[in-house]
Amino acid sequence: MRKTAKKKPSSPKKPADLPAAKPPKPPKVRATFHLPAELVEEATSAVLFVRQAADPVFTLAALAEAALTRELKRLKKTHNGGRSFPKTGERLRGGRPLGSRKKRETA
Repeated sequence: MRKTAKKKPSSPKKPADLPAAKPPKPPKVRATFHLPAELVEEATSAVLFVRQAADPVFTLAALAEAALTRELKRLKKTHNGGRSFPKTGERLRGGRPLGSRKKRETA
């Protein structure tokens, strides 16, 4: 009869042995705004194409998030020395920005 060696109890895993935890994703909020129909149609076509060609889980929201992220980076660099814009606590008002309509010329 053969004796089998008793297994040593495994020691608890050290933090270095554990897989790195993914940082939590920041919360998302719903944003609603109007865009030109052609832009939305082209974006939708791009998402459907990319889903078939390379990334089956690509979404319109992911495309919009990537585009906004790139544009914000550009705006920070161009207008604020690459720094984040200060938070004001103000909310954007809905509708057209003041002064966006052409003023009628008075005769």
